[in-house]
Amino acid sequence: MFSYLWKDQRVLLPISCFILILFIGYSLGSYLAAIIPLSNAVVSTVWTAAVMYALDLPVNFLTYTIPALMIVIGSLEDIHLIAAFQEARKETGEGRQAMGLVGQRLGVIMLCTSVTTVIGFGANAVSDLPIMRSFGIASAIAMSFNFLATVLMAPALVRLLAGRMNPNLLHHESEERGMMARLSHGVARLVLRRLIRYPRKIYAALAVCLGLAVWFFPKVELNNDLFSFFKPDSSIIRHNDQLHNELAGVRTFYVQILKDRDAFKSSQHLKTVEKVVKYLRDVKFDEKSGQPAFDCVTSLTDHLALCNREWNKGEGKEEKHCVPDTDALV
Repeated sequence: MFSYLWKDQRVLLPISCFILILFIGYSLGSYLAAIIPLSNAVVSTVWTAAVMYALDLPVNFLTYTIPALMIVIGSLEDIHLIAAFQEARKETGEGRQAMGLVGQRLGVIMLCTSVTTVIGFGANAVSDLPIMRSFGIASAIAMSFNFLATVLMAPALVRLLAGRMNPNLLHHESEERGMMARLSHGVARLVLRRLIRYPRKIYAALAVCLGLAVWFFPKVELNNDLFSFFKPDSSIIRHNDQLHNELAGVRTFYVQILKDRDAFKSSQHLKTVEKVVKYLRDVKFDEKSGQPAFDCVTSLTDHLALCNREWNKGEGKEEKHCVPDTDALV
């Protein structure tokens, strides 16, 4: 199991880091600026792993996604900090004063957004499912550490790398403005000049979209299949298919029939159980394919029927392959 999770992380994390470096580097004019969110993500992830070990929280299908979440979600505050610092530096002309101005403008906002993020992820900690509960606790801890890393490390890194970033790339008025400034300016112009002039039409369109979403929402299928996490060619799936074909498989459930004490020493009651077993074997998955709903149904009556057949030396296999007719034979 661990090998599959680690194999995915070796693919997902480099891709996430590459996209983040490419995006921030092109937007801010310095690929070194990506060091800030990446370093915060690494530090907070290591801290989270240490706390998970201390609290005995397992690495499962949900908690193993936390490093990628730290890179994606955790980088938002860092990007806000970098952009605000560039704005403030154009006003003050000095790094220390600019960082102080950033603290005044963004301190409360960053605290509020971080607290709401921690609460949102931490809400899963009250779930009845252990896998959701461990993910809620671990993700809340990770987001808390990411905020601490942003507060403690990001300001120092921003000041160290400020000279390598072009502040004009973030300004709409500058002739050197970058791609993100041009894109945001175009979106703002579209909203202010066109969309905002027709509020009723916009709300009507949103209402139609919401109605369609509400219509399709109950149709979403619930999938709690554990094996869907694995690739079709994985060894776990192959072994499961082998168990499915040769034995009863690994997805089993029990039907318990309750009766008075020693009731199932009676041939009459055992024949009733035999009828239940026959009914379960005849249940079809669907009428079109005719496929049985259950691959294998096994009961105490099957063992008694086998003993009864062999007791009669295999004579009349079909007739004797059943529960004995008398209590004495049982």
